Amino acid sequence: MQVQDQIFENNSISEEREYECSDCGTSVLENDNVCPQCGASLEETISLDGINHDERNNNLQPEATTIDGYEIGVGFLWLIGGIIVTVVTYNIAAPGGSYIIALGPILHGALKVIKGLFS
Repeated sequence: MQVQDQIFENNSISEEREYECSDCGTSVLENDNVCPQCGASLEETISLDGINHDERNNNLQPEATTIDGYEIGVGFLWLIGGIIVTVVTYNIAAPGGSYIIALGPILHGALKVIKGLFS
């Protein structure tokens, strides 16, 4: 047990990391409490993993997803418009005649709806 403790102590001493002071940008070691250049306190700004404590708290909060109703509404209008054009031209066309498949507006509308749901 004593040998393991000694190995752990030796590894932790040799792997000291460097960070930047958040005030002046000077390179400081992780065990420093005060910046040698500007004298700023480093205890609150630098953690063992080098992340600012404020940034760490912001990163842990999940991003809120909102549904964009306007984007969805416009998307449905394009989608329905494309379907209407396709159905109307199909019904007007003579047997064996040609008609318009409004694939562009249909796809554009579908993508806008999806974008509105996940924006």
